Amino acid sequence: MAARNAEVNAAGGLLVEVVTEGLSGLPTRANLDAWVMAHNLSLTTLKDVTGRRAFMVLGRREISYVVDLRTMRIVRKVLGDTSGATSTATLNATVDQMLTLLRM
Repeated sequence: MAARNAEVNAAGGLLVEVVTEGLSGLPTRANLDAWVMAHNLSLTTLKDVTGRRAFMVLGRREISYVVDLRTMRIVRKVLGDTSGATSTATLNATVDQMLTLLRM
């Protein structure tokens, strides 16, 4: 994750991870901290302070969005594995698409 984050930053992009649910429902600060530590995340990681808005808008895990920050429009949506398996397939597919767009 760190290498891909650095790659996106170097191209002028930004990766942000949003935790939308905890182990037993709404994400807590403890869930967020545990997620960052468990996955050694070196990118901006946050949770919705209301607890449900991000989940309702963004959906369940392993969905990635590429957002054009100039217009705040979603330009790509990448659906990933929702089985709970640890996979970087969605991240890599999203980063590849982001880099293509950033380099245009």
